[in-house]
Amino acid sequence: MASSSSANTATKGINDARVNVYSRDEERPLESTWRLWIGSSAGGLTTAEYESRLDTLGSVKSPASFWSLLEVITPPTDMDEANVYHFMKGDAKPMCTDAALTDGGTYAFSVRRRDTDDIFKQLLIACIAGNLNSVMNGNDEILGVSITVKRCSGYVSLWNKSSEAANLEELLKFLKMIMPDLKYSEESYRPNASA
Repeated sequence: MASSSSANTATKGINDARVNVYSRDEERPLESTWRLWIGSSAGGLTTAEYESRLDTLGSVKSPASFWSLLEVITPPTDMDEANVYHFMKGDAKPMCTDAALTDGGTYAFSVRRRDTDDIFKQLLIACIAGNLNSVMNGNDEILGVSITVKRCSGYVSLWNKSSEAANLEELLKFLKMIMPDLKYSEESYRPNASA
């Protein structure tokens, strides 16, 4: 389990609601349940140590539950640098060894620190709305988003289902479409099998 201080510091407030994919009061269920995790971004951990530091902050099953969760968590830029948020589909754990993720990989890129909270929210909205999957090849899909913030940058990872179908260029085009002013760097793709 994550320390109670990391879980507690992750539940303050985020009140920016410029994007409205669904009404905040809408109760129709989402196509899939999504789970928000908090974990450690420290390197050098064994798989068991990493897993023991994961804690679930909440599940999202409807637009209303999504907005409720988003309103009470600490924005990524206000989190301790040792923490990382993971927003994962279904029961997938944010681990390369998770059965849902072993055949996939992670798209990764860094963003300006000042853009991190906005890209985090935009990506979560795109996940629950299914918009990210519109740019994926074949049977591929996005199964999660991870974000951590360091001194000057935010680091984003998007977990996908199939490393054979990975298409970094199309994904980056989509991100520029939803956030035209987004500046990113260090973009890459890594299959989980190589992790």
